[in-house]
Amino acid sequence: FDLNKLNVALPNLIVLSLKNNNIFDVEILINCNFKNLEELYLDINKIDDNILTYMKDMKFEKLKVFSLKQNYLTDYRVFEKVKVFQNLKKFDISSNRLFKNKEFFENKIIDLNEIEELILSNGVFDENSINNISLNVQNLKSLDLSCNNLSSLNFILKSNWPNLENLILNENDISKLSDLITKFKDIGHNLLIMLENNLIKDEQEIDDLIKSNSRISIKYK
Repeated sequence: FDLNKLNVALPNLIVLSLKNNNIFDVEILINCNFKNLEELYLDINKIDDNILTYMKDMKFEKLKVFSLKQNYLTDYRVFEKVKVFQNLKKFDISSNRLFKNKEFFENKIIDLNEIEELILSNGVFDENSINNISLNVQNLKSLDLSCNNLSSLNFILKSNWPNLENLILNENDISKLSDLITKFKDIGHNLLIMLENNLIKDEQEIDDLIKSNSRISIKYK
């Protein structure tokens, strides 16, 4: 798909999907007049960290959903650049490999206070990278960390998600849940934790988590 064809004024456009189009250069998007665009899907392309250069100039003031799923991003600073979309509610960066640049993950604090749904599944992090960050998202309601080969949950103790309603941890290597108990024992609203296809062999771990707070629900089989 030739992105130059998008260099037009479509002020009434609300949803733009450019999935699976072999796109690698997104510079042309900074010249597009999509002032009412609310959803942008760039999944399954060849977009790399160069997109960070252009994001600040993308004039999508009403953007609520932004998906970069399954591309070639490796730079954690995408979390900083995405803040330019001040109305963004859902950000999907799954199936990228942010952990490849190890030097970026040294006690980093990632703040995305307006985001409500964050999808970081399928190898976005690895065990070392995620345990070196603090993920602070004040309005976050749903966090997907599935398929990241996680065994430790220490990172959640440093992170701040006071409004979290869904925590998706499916397809990892988790066997112990004590950090989840510590984190959520005093939570004041309903929380669903999904732990399907992990390494939990002792069902007492599940029982202890449920008993720690009656507002916690677990799905693990």
